[in-house]
Amino acid sequence: MNVLVVSDTHGNLMWLMELLNRVKPIDLLVHAGDLGCTKKRLEELAGCRVYAVRGNCDYEYDLKPEEHFMLGTHKVLLVHGHHYSVDYGTEMLCDRAKQQGAELVIFGHTHRQHLSDQDGITFLNPGSISRPRDEGGKHGFAWVELDASGNLHYTLNQLEPQEG
Repeated sequence: MNVLVVSDTHGNLMWLMELLNRVKPIDLLVHAGDLGCTKKRLEELAGCRVYAVRGNCDYEYDLKPEEHFMLGTHKVLLVHGHHYSVDYGTEMLCDRAKQQGAELVIFGHTHRQHLSDQDGITFLNPGSISRPRDEGGKHGFAWVELDASGNLHYTLNQLEPQEG
């Protein structure tokens, strides 16, 4: 199973559509908040199931602040991150993940890519596909792959301009 992970599109769907045109079909799209559009719109674009949460700029959209779902046998916690002070680290988020029994935490908010392990929990931030703050201004996204043995693999990526 291939899971595309994005965050912080802020209604500018041009880069997300470009990415989807390059990688579709996908099995699942996960959006870590600040969509700037409805979840239904994302489902239409992606052509698959979507998990999405409300970010600090999504006040007009009917989204939950937190989602829990399974990838195979792995429990995933999806949040935007602003309620957990992710600008300063993942400690508060780690406490929440432990409360929920999550093995993988997907979050956004910082517009910077992040992949780390803490206390047996993986923390993944895909960065921002529309408004990146990573060095070089690359449009960030991530892949989570559930392999045939049930193991999860993570890859941080940047959308490179098409040649020609």
